[in-house]
Amino acid sequence: MDQLETMTCSRCGGSGHFSYNQIHGTRCYGCNGTGKKYTKRGAAAAKFLSDLRSIPAEQFKVGDLILYQGISHSKFVRITSVEVSRAKDQGCYSGDGEYQQVKIQCEGGYGAYYRPGNLVRKGCGAEMKSEQLRQALAFQATLTKNGTPRKRAT
Repeated sequence: MDQLETMTCSRCGGSGHFSYNQIHGTRCYGCNGTGKKYTKRGAAAAKFLSDLRSIPAEQFKVGDLILYQGISHSKFVRITSVEVSRAKDQGCYSGDGEYQQVKIQCEGGYGAYYRPGNLVRKGCGAEMKSEQLRQALAFQATLTKNGTPRKRAT
């Protein structure tokens, strides 16, 4: 959860465990087993950070890292091809009479189709991640307790 503002999960009391089920054991669904949840201010800053780390699908290039989000797991994979197709029989309607889609193939057989303009998480180095986190923390400092912008500077 980085260094963004968090609080103890009220569902599990910070233990990360709740009632038992056969799929996930005793993992708390309120905090995903971490024992902590973002405050409203922390959640707004986390969304800001996620937006900083994401780019439109059509801007990816071969060799970039992209976050593949599957049904049971997520991981960063290296892109091997990016195709923007404009055909009338596939993809997403663009409003100009054509359908469009971005097809991204990755190492390990991973791949996905996106609409042009969809924001997708891009992998980046440690230096860039720390700079983006610094920006998110600065943004968090400008928010009220409810996660909304302050009306005046403090």
